[in-house]
Amino acid sequence: MLRLLNIILLVVASLPLYAQYGTYPIEYPNLPDTFFLDGRFRDTLDFSIMRVQYKRRAMPDTLARDNFSTSTYALHIAKSGKSLFSKIDAFLMDSAYASREVNGKIRIKEQKAAWESMPGKDEASSEVWKNHPDKRKITYLNRTFMDHWVYTQEFPDFQWEIVPDSTQTILEHPCMMAVGNYAGRTWKVWFTMEIPVSDGPWKLCGLPGLILKAEDARGEFFYTAIRIQQITAPMPTNYKEPLKTTRERFLKVRENYVVNGINQIISSGVVTNMTRTQSAMNMRPYNPMEFY
Repeated sequence: MLRLLNIILLVVASLPLYAQYGTYPIEYPNLPDTFFLDGRFRDTLDFSIMRVQYKRRAMPDTLARDNFSTSTYALHIAKSGKSLFSKIDAFLMDSAYASREVNGKIRIKEQKAAWESMPGKDEASSEVWKNHPDKRKITYLNRTFMDHWVYTQEFPDFQWEIVPDSTQTILEHPCMMAVGNYAGRTWKVWFTMEIPVSDGPWKLCGLPGLILKAEDARGEFFYTAIRIQQITAPMPTNYKEPLKTTRERFLKVRENYVVNGINQIISSGVVTNMTRTQSAMNMRPYNPMEFY
């Protein structure tokens, strides 16, 4: 009860700033941020005052419905209202891929393992910026092998409907459930009014509180908050001069890359001693989060 009273007093005292920024209006001391372990990041676009870590479970192949990949993402929320959602351990994937190279080539016996961890196959290399470059704009960045891409879109209209009597407690925060639709998928999410930030994992947003849990109705994608930190930390982008495209074109490019990407690798000369006939055996299933 005392904890909830303190939160209410904080929200009431901060209402003018919430209206301006839509995020926590508190300045926190600088803390070491282990998310950025190397110096490869190029441009810091803002500084976060809150970081929410999510566990993501994804089904890459709908024909193998018991097979899920698991990874950890972070939502960085800035005082300006800007936010960044990206994978915490993305640099490990890049390092693992690079370690397989020998004189610029990937040994054929390890090409399958390299392809399994290749950046750009799904959301693993993506950056989702909200309220950037303008309010109610999403800037999405991702990779397909050697190409870096960027597109901008309006905030999706999920047409959320709040479901009564559907509460859950997540990280000690009472949450309400809402149901919405976007790009061919129906999403069930749980958001908390105790953190009045209209944001959430991936592109999910638009509710009067932070989304702490989300799952699609097909049971193929799940996000669950596992940690909330009040922290001052840089919000950098790892993409410099990406190729500008549209959301629709990028979805087509990525589908082609995921399904037939090994042919692109052969054409580039990175993988050696492999024919296109052999590469056909490496065609991958494709289960996108956005169908259209």
